[in-house]
Amino acid sequence: MIRISGLESLTKDRLYKIVIRHDARRMELERLLRTYLHGSPPDKKFAANGRVNNCVNSNLAKYITDTATGYFMGVPPKYTFDEEVQSAGEAIQEVFDSNNETSLNYMLAESMSIYGVAYDAVRIDDNGKIRITQLDSREVFVVYDDTLDNNVLAIGRIYKILNDNETWDTYLDVYTSDALTTYRTNSGVLNLVKEEPLHFGAVPVTIYKNNAHMTGDFAAVLDNLQQYNLVLSNTADDLHSTANAFLALTGMEDTDEETIERMNKTRVALLPDGNANAFYVTKTLDATASENHKRTLRRDILQVAGVPDLSDESFAGNSSGVALEYKMWGLDQIRAKKQQGMDEGLFARLRLIFTALKLQGHIIPDGMERMTTISYTRNMPRDKTGEIDNAVKLHGIVSDETVYKMLEPVTGTSVVDELEKTGMLDNAE
Repeated sequence: MIRISGLESLTKDRLYKIVIRHDARRMELERLLRTYLHGSPPDKKFAANGRVNNCVNSNLAKYITDTATGYFMGVPPKYTFDEEVQSAGEAIQEVFDSNNETSLNYMLAESMSIYGVAYDAVRIDDNGKIRITQLDSREVFVVYDDTLDNNVLAIGRIYKILNDNETWDTYLDVYTSDALTTYRTNSGVLNLVKEEPLHFGAVPVTIYKNNAHMTGDFAAVLDNLQQYNLVLSNTADDLHSTANAFLALTGMEDTDEETIERMNKTRVALLPDGNANAFYVTKTLDATASENHKRTLRRDILQVAGVPDLSDESFAGNSSGVALEYKMWGLDQIRAKKQQGMDEGLFARLRLIFTALKLQGHIIPDGMERMTTISYTRNMPRDKTGEIDNAVKLHGIVSDETVYKMLEPVTGTSVVDELEKTGMLDNAE
């Protein structure tokens, strides 16, 4: 964590030192992205000449991220605005729609899973449109103050642009609460390119933390992922060696190359009388021990990551809702941490959008944040029959609004729409 006493301490010399320091952090993040995209190839030594040297690369990191992200963000978060601020809520929804916010949130959740943190920036473009843009987590660093509140003073973005000479120039954007300043590095010096005023009243970059430690979903099992692929590769080597085993001949000293060639073609060996024998030279493979080792490694990897093995036989199609809840318990703990970070980020982004809308002349009531609710739904197979049965049983015992709310995940129709269809909303008014 980078801490300074105040923005006046964020000189160009200190910024350049931060840029250099960030290179090491970027290498760590690059490794995480490579692991997600390409798996963890085993660290195998060179095999002797003529020996097989398989390199199996089962990408469990991608499975972990895709499963955790889909479970958490497969059903987009839902925004609900109190009735007295519906007009302001509609203006906010227009901003979301124009920025494809649903897709953006999923990409943010994926970056959270890979890197442990994600970022996006809110800006007003040259056409007066409010834009929300995801920033590459590998390019971003955060500068905090030195108080216990850990207030964000500035957020930097380091990126490269190909110039006319076909070489790369390194640029640094520094976001503060009142300005966006762009520098270009040149021989160890930051040169000012431009400075634009900002009017958000806060740093217009939002931070989304995957957890309190800002670690990715497979960061804790990186070494085990490589070990798992090493075991798979060695098993493949053993099987390959067995298929290409040496044929040993005893008591057949007069056998020549022509005889061996004929044996290979006809697959028949004529052994002379006496002590002659033919057999393949192979090492004894303990298939059971090997399979148990692979299964243990895989189980440990997924257990530490908190992700269930959906290929396991225990995930049968006839599992009850209670059984599924128990099996997904670990992933629910991961989801809870993600939701805390996402919730904090989404409300911070909403505050920036509120400010941008006010700058454009929209009426955004004070305390709009308290009149906004963000709800999340787990993306998992639903026992729709059971949910319908429960709703039917409660009909007449609880309010119709409660029943419709229970059925909303099944029907896909909001409570308000259901009440309007039945005319109950008009009667209530």
